[in-house]
Amino acid sequence: MDPIGGSSNASRAEIALPDGAVIELEQTEFTARQDTVEAKVQDGKRYQGLLSREDYDRRKRRLGEVLRADADPEAYRREKLKEAIEHEDAAKREADEARRKREDARKEKRKAELEANNFEDKDGNPLWKPDDKGYVAESGETTPIANYIVPVMLGVGAIGGVVATLNAL
Repeated sequence: MDPIGGSSNASRAEIALPDGAVIELEQTEFTARQDTVEAKVQDGKRYQGLLSREDYDRRKRRLGEVLRADADPEAYRREKLKEAIEHEDAAKREADEARRKREDARKEKRKAELEANNFEDKDGNPLWKPDDKGYVAESGETTPIANYIVPVMLGVGAIGGVVATLNAL
């Protein structure tokens, strides 16, 4: 079947020549038909139209909106504003719900990681103590002088290395 509504018939024939060669002949006939879509459009008794059901319903709703807007423009404007606000609120609620689900999943993942990494000593006490202040010197102890000299020497050495590198450039 041809896409424009026609049909074609092809026939082949062979002619043998005396020297052994063969000539192939091909004949094609084409018969045009009337397009069935146009026939439906032009048929006033059985018009089925070219619109799909969804397109027809969409046009029908649009025509209804135009008629309502012409009848009472102020009420139509209020109705559209109310629909827009409801749509925006629904979108916000949906976004908030999605964000809450992501946060819950993240919290569950963090909780599972902490439980998996919860190291304990042989008595069952956790090794990580978030409220532990660490080592605090007794009130009478003095800080060794090396705690002051070593950082200063490291700083001077680092600055000397930078200066030497910049001079080498």
